[in-house]
Amino acid sequence: MASNVDLFGDEAFYWQCAQRPDISYIDHPPLTAMLVRSGVELVGNTLLGVRFLFLICGMIFPFAVYALAKPLAGNRNAWLAAGATLVFPGTAHFGIVAIPDVPMLLFVVLSLLFFERATRDGSLKEWLLTGVFGAMGLLTHYRFILLPFGAFLYLILIPRGRLHLRHKGPWLTGIILIFSLIPTLINNLRTDFEPVNYYFAGRHGLGLSYDKFLNFIFEQVFITTPFFFITLLVVLVMLIQKSRKGNDRATLFFILSFTQLFVFFIASPFETTELTTLHWTISGYVILLPYLPETLRNFVIVRPSIFRKVITGLVPGIGGVVILMVMIELGTGFLKLGDLRLPFIGWSEVGEKARREFLPGMLKVNKGRPIIVADNYVLGANLAFFMHDLSDIYIFDHAKNRMHGRSYQYRIWNRDEQGLLLNTGRNVLLIMERTANGRYESWQFQRNFCSLFESIEYLDELRILNSRKRFVFLFGYNLLADNIQPADLYGTRSCKLDIISCLELPVAGSSISGKVKVNGWAFKDDTGIFSVEVMIDNMKAGVAKYGISRGDVQKVFKGSSDPNHPNTGFTFNWDSRRINPGKHLIAIKVNTLDGKQSILHEREIIVVPSENN
Repeated sequence: MASNVDLFGDEAFYWQCAQRPDISYIDHPPLTAMLVRSGVELVGNTLLGVRFLFLICGMIFPFAVYALAKPLAGNRNAWLAAGATLVFPGTAHFGIVAIPDVPMLLFVVLSLLFFERATRDGSLKEWLLTGVFGAMGLLTHYRFILLPFGAFLYLILIPRGRLHLRHKGPWLTGIILIFSLIPTLINNLRTDFEPVNYYFAGRHGLGLSYDKFLNFIFEQVFITTPFFFITLLVVLVMLIQKSRKGNDRATLFFILSFTQLFVFFIASPFETTELTTLHWTISGYVILLPYLPETLRNFVIVRPSIFRKVITGLVPGIGGVVILMVMIELGTGFLKLGDLRLPFIGWSEVGEKARREFLPGMLKVNKGRPIIVADNYVLGANLAFFMHDLSDIYIFDHAKNRMHGRSYQYRIWNRDEQGLLLNTGRNVLLIMERTANGRYESWQFQRNFCSLFESIEYLDELRILNSRKRFVFLFGYNLLADNIQPADLYGTRSCKLDIISCLELPVAGSSISGKVKVNGWAFKDDTGIFSVEVMIDNMKAGVAKYGISRGDVQKVFKGSSDPNHPNTGFTFNWDSRRINPGKHLIAIKVNTLDGKQSILHEREIIVVPSENN
């Protein structure tokens, strides 16, 4: 699977980082990019190469958990804890994707492994190894800082922990950890503390939203499965009980785990809803795994029954089933589990289409390597990976870039919009991921692109998974110098943009019967719309009435040059009794006055038998 599934957006970005070695990057330290680069050098510039060392980390991880758990829980329970990593949803995917969490969690376990030993026997070697693996963790992700923070709390709050401060071991560990922060400090100083601004103001704001506390709980249940979540909470309670009885190891593991879980819980009301952070707590759960088998066994022993044995079996069982389903869906899409597979698909197809159909022509009209502009970093990074050295990739300013802290990084690389403007007079292939933008955002983006070129031509589109992903290809002729004011946007220049449209009814997934009204609106700047056809299962069902007044649309899209405004609405009465009941695909085919056609808004509907049938 690691060699067949297209790169997730972040993976492709880390590949771009790996091509530009640096002391650190805006949203993460350097180690992730170093691992990607090393894997590519070892295996090749392929999907497997990008993920190779992350696969190795994933293979090592269960054995690291075993080594951590053995002195705490015994040999049998240690192997069970290691096995739990293969069915725990937070860790079972390790290596399939090249993300910082994979090495970071490995370093969490390894640094904790040696910290536990160091605080047990005081060996200087164990302290130094704690520092080394802790430093590796800090060079992987900023979130790792919570582990040394928890260890610091143990050393100053717990009497046995304070005893170690009399020796040089923990101080040497601290020095190593501080040195590992130097790349991050240098990067912040040279970028006016942009990484700090991103994590404390970009990803997290000052506005409180208390309902996110409850949402945090639901997210944790989702990411771990209900049975794992409840069991791990019970493990926390068990550690408290052991700690009260004087078990110092239980105290240590409780502090380290609770610190991480509590910090993320408290931070949840400040999180930006558009970003995914539900997996950040996994490091806190991983710390509890050594005590998981004992907790499950005690649950059965205290009151043996078939019911309790079944519940105990469901903890790893449900987790294993979830992991199996995710693997099948990512590999084949057979189970159709919502949008799970969407972030991984379409990138090779869009790259192949650009390389095969458009690059040869661009080589004829351009001096030097062709220039491709993507409308967001996920598309641009994947295009860069697929194209390798065939073209220069630039990324337009996009909300997604800013949201994920990537805009500043592309500015450093001179691959943003300002970097593009240095190529005055060049022709450009623009690729837009239309399904990544709202209608208004797509329209504004295209207008902005038009203002940079002498003319724009619509080339083609690519639809994937019944248009759940749609890419549009535009050609920009003669990039204008940034000190030249372009002519009137549509007065003296040709700017042929993509269609902006909306299919309002029927909604996706709705059940319909009898006669159904199909309506919406569509416009195309510069040329206008000729007709709108309704398609059922890729077959023409009829031509909609086009030209209905939609002043609301014109009000939103002020400045649109479609000559049909405000009459851009359409409606069609369709008799669903003409087809068999069941699931069907409905879409619209929009025909423009300049001869272009686009099939848009494909969605699944359910036709049920009509009472009047």
